[in-house]
Amino acid sequence: MPRLPTIAFPLLVTAVFLTGSLGWAFVAAARHSGPAIGTLPPPVDLPLVKGKTPRFSLADARGTPVVIEVFASFCHACETAAPTLAEAARADRARDVRFVGISVDDDPFLAAVAAHRWGIPYDVAFDDGGVADAWQVTTLPAVIVVDAQGRVRHVGAGAPKARELEQWLGDVGAARLN
Repeated sequence: MPRLPTIAFPLLVTAVFLTGSLGWAFVAAARHSGPAIGTLPPPVDLPLVKGKTPRFSLADARGTPVVIEVFASFCHACETAAPTLAEAARADRARDVRFVGISVDDDPFLAAVAAHRWGIPYDVAFDDGGVADAWQVTTLPAVIVVDAQGRVRHVGAGAPKARELEQWLGDVGAARLN
């Protein structure tokens, strides 16, 4: 049986290590889905499928922190995130904070059905794909926290843990009181 040259084994080990490291780098990069932290996000002005007003405009929310969840009715992780976000939205806070869901479904009816079925207590907007694309959302759900000055403070991909979400809200002055 032929032997590998002495240099081949270290090269093989290095290749396996680098491939594994790069693979984890790609997984870590996939955890960021949305606008860059510290930036002013692209404008949002969308029709609501559930809410008190006909539209949601991020510009109109300036002065109040906003938690935005980009979701779809077919997304299991989005459904899993719904109770955590709903509980956070219902909590008494040190300051007002606005929660908004933005659905990337093909049909606004599907967004409204998901909002009802999942018990989402906050406004839900329908995106035709323009906002999610402009915001560089690549993973659902994407949870984006925008501070009162309109800057992106936190971005998460996947269903957030309650403790993580509460920390993000505390960072924008909206700590839980109860």
